[in-house]
Amino acid sequence: MSWAGIPAADATVDMNADPAHPELFTGEISVATNRLVDLLYRMRDYVHESFARASLSPQDVYIKQFENRRIEEYIINFDHRAGVVDMLKRNRRRSETVRFRSPNPFGPISGPLMALSQPLEVGSTLVFDVFVGHNRYVIALKVERRERLRTALGDFDTLRITPTMLYLSDNQARSKAREVTVWVSADERHLPLRAQAQAFIGHITADLVQVGDVNTSAGRDHSVPDTRPLAHSANPTP
Repeated sequence: MSWAGIPAADATVDMNADPAHPELFTGEISVATNRLVDLLYRMRDYVHESFARASLSPQDVYIKQFENRRIEEYIINFDHRAGVVDMLKRNRRRSETVRFRSPNPFGPISGPLMALSQPLEVGSTLVFDVFVGHNRYVIALKVERRERLRTALGDFDTLRITPTMLYLSDNQARSKAREVTVWVSADERHLPLRAQAQAFIGHITADLVQVGDVNTSAGRDHSVPDTRPLAHSANPTP
């Protein structure tokens, strides 16, 4: 990940079968700013999601965010039979719970996977109901056109996709939403090659640099935050 061309952070996404539950996959995301950015803004974020192998329907999500001195934790549970999503946000001082009704919800990993599994034809628009952290996002993905893109993995024919926010449960966060563009490979893999978001100055860009077995120890700080749950708040806020 880079800002205005300056390297800023690295992220890894690990996908594995769940040996204890063969019907499930687990996905993990770790995000860390580099040592230079750490001097101004230190971030270590961790995401874990379990979802069905066959349908990609999410079961639960756990997120822990370390941003400077702020530590927050999010737990999301999906009850597909009742069509209910329960979201818990907590830190060391308080906790807060919200509930949404959704007939077809997705999480931060299962949602993008479901999108990438679709045909993705130019001119088509797909809508997804995604739950991340303490927010609900209803996002329309429009496949605009084909473009040629040069990346660290080589040159690709790509599909340029523009996400549009149809609904965001947090009005304050909605005001911070920026224009985003995503490029995926135009072959059957639909590799997410690049994502670019408008920033206050310039753009923030995330590029796919490696697929497969990744050595995260060579020259980069990919330290994963302590993923143990925070102590339960004594005074939860409904």
